[in-house]
Amino acid sequence: MNKVSLTITSTQATFETAPKTDFAGPQPERRKNRRFPLRQPAVILSKGVVDQELSAFTLNACVEGVLLTAETSIPVGWDVHVAISMQKDGLESVRLRGTGKVVRSEVTPTGRFGIAVKFDKAMTSA
Repeated sequence: MNKVSLTITSTQATFETAPKTDFAGPQPERRKNRRFPLRQPAVILSKGVVDQELSAFTLNACVEGVLLTAETSIPVGWDVHVAISMQKDGLESVRLRGTGKVVRSEVTPTGRFGIAVKFDKAMTSA
């Protein structure tokens, strides 16, 4: 077992941390299913204190959920409906819809919000 020494020179200690990565950057995989990069427009409809519809973009997706980026945050625990417009060459070819719960919401380095949604069941096409 390696020992780490810590010197406290004031009431504030400084710890070395691993370099920060971009929000959508490499992170240890903790999911059962593989994530795929997906950059498509989406809409998030949240049912909270006030119904809210947000324009968003997907960052990545898997069978169980999706990571989106938006200008506004949605609190963790809120139920949401997600609609993803799958496009190719600017033409919409299919629209996927699903419902789920926000499991993570945090500010990205760009100032936008990263919103992770875990689906109740697999998305369906509309």
